[in-house]
Amino acid sequence: FFLIYNLLIKKTHLRERVDFLLSRTTPNFWLQADWSVTHAAYHTKYPEHQHFIKNDFIAPNTAYLPTYYTNLCFRFIPVLDILLHRLIELPPKNSRNWTIDILCTYSGLFAHHDTPITYLHDTLFYYDTTLSTERDLEKRVLVRAILESQPTKPLDFLSAQFINYLKSDDPICKWEPSPGYYLELVFKMNDIIKKTDSKEFSHIEWRYNDVGNPVCFMLYLLSMELLCIPLPQTVLNRPPAELLNEHRLSIGSKLVDIVLCNKALLPELANTVALMLSALPVAFSQTIYKNIAEILSDTANFYEVESESTRGNLAGVLWSSKAHNVLILVHSFFQHCKADKIGTLPQFVNENIALFSTEAQVVYILKLTAPFLCHLFRSPVRNPTLCAMYQAMFNLLSEQTVANPDLFVDFMYYIKYIIAGGELKPMIEKHLHSCLRIFLRN
Repeated sequence: FFLIYNLLIKKTHLRERVDFLLSRTTPNFWLQADWSVTHAAYHTKYPEHQHFIKNDFIAPNTAYLPTYYTNLCFRFIPVLDILLHRLIELPPKNSRNWTIDILCTYSGLFAHHDTPITYLHDTLFYYDTTLSTERDLEKRVLVRAILESQPTKPLDFLSAQFINYLKSDDPICKWEPSPGYYLELVFKMNDIIKKTDSKEFSHIEWRYNDVGNPVCFMLYLLSMELLCIPLPQTVLNRPPAELLNEHRLSIGSKLVDIVLCNKALLPELANTVALMLSALPVAFSQTIYKNIAEILSDTANFYEVESESTRGNLAGVLWSSKAHNVLILVHSFFQHCKADKIGTLPQFVNENIALFSTEAQVVYILKLTAPFLCHLFRSPVRNPTLCAMYQAMFNLLSEQTVANPDLFVDFMYYIKYIIAGGELKPMIEKHLHSCLRIFLRN
């Protein structure tokens, strides 16, 4: 890496080419009438010979093939992508100055990057732990360098607090968002989703952008903003990864609380927050499962007051409004998220099977998981999870106090014949008493 650093920074060959190209071209090439002339001028000053070599011998006065679209600077962009990732993986003591120097020197090339917003989001996503615990300054320089170079002007759509944080060159800059910060982000994203004609995005040509519409554009930007929130001042002598997970969980909890505290806008805010959580690492979305466990274990908030009018309902009680709100949020989240987040639900079911002790609680978890069973349990943990759910239903049916036994039998039938097949047959024969086994004839 020291040799690469010397070639890129100490030597001037590549820097001169990049400076010459950036001073005469624009990333919006479709608006530049003399693009071919400008590109030809670059190749006149810095010729790149390309030819067909049949033998090792090259005759004098060989006519080289002309280059119309690419050049050495553009071909260096994917190399720069990989180089920055490798520098992030090195110990900070060795690579901090190298990373900052390279970004400051070649950040203008990101204006010609094919997918700059996606690249930045993925870098922050996959190197979240390293960048947040050891490389806060490099993270700020990286985000600022890429976003400032974009013709789409993404900095105009970010919060003022975050922009001030990015502009700080203090290696230990600490920024703590204000109380209304998360509410502002959620409502900003919600407004973009509801708008059919966003005039503030009129300067963006979506055909040549790496994201195709304003919603995706804002989703990536707000996700990057949340990923860049630094760790708060905390007690030392704790593993940085543990502190980061707690910090991410705290941010996710604040987003979820906005949904649960705004009942009038619950459906649309649930969709907005679920979409935001789906674009963030798994640590942010663990608050979803935390809310499920809390609502099941806290009977005061799970049930409404029992009355004679509700005795005909399931288990003689009604779920509370908070339980319904959590159900709406969870379904919205599962609709948006990918396998890395929805795949943690089987683990949650196995670890919290003790919470499914009453009929209403079991039906609640079945309502949570039923629409996603076909997608959830295509993994090695599928059978233990299905068996755990079966066992919870067996325990209720064996007590013969279930108000609606047909509901559980129908659901067990669905799991057995649609999802699991004959894998659960031995378990059914062992646990289910004969009066109900007839419904699950095999």
